[in-house]
Amino acid sequence: MNKKKRIIIVVVLMLIAALLIYFLCCRKKTANIKYNLQGATTLNYGDIKLTIWDNNTEDGDSVKVYLDDKIIRDTIGLLYEPLTLNFGKLSKGEHLLGVVAINEGTTSPASATIGLSNETEKNEFEMNATKDSAASWKIIIK
Repeated sequence: MNKKKRIIIVVVLMLIAALLIYFLCCRKKTANIKYNLQGATTLNYGDIKLTIWDNNTEDGDSVKVYLDDKIIRDTIGLLYEPLTLNFGKLSKGEHLLGVVAINEGTTSPASATIGLSNETEKNEFEMNATKDSAASWKIIIK
């Protein structure tokens, strides 16, 4: 085998290794979390947006947000100012929204007010999570 072919093989192997490392490190991880189901909401199919905020006492709550056991945001500080996350078009059927408390602030539990909306509908509800008990909400897309 000549020197040029060896160099090409080494470069290709390095590219494959780099791609493997990238996909293993950067893919959204699934979680195996025990949730406390706190309710359900039905929305028609469309572009789904989640808005999350603290409508109680802004006391330092921070949470992680999951959708179908995949992490969406690993740290959200709950403030009076809402934060909006775009989920896009979710497939029809049932989905599970999970909220895990990172910090319960000065007053337990970490209370997150959630707004789920599409182009024509909006539903609001409160989810209460502690460090020991993650909260979940079933989202049904029609």
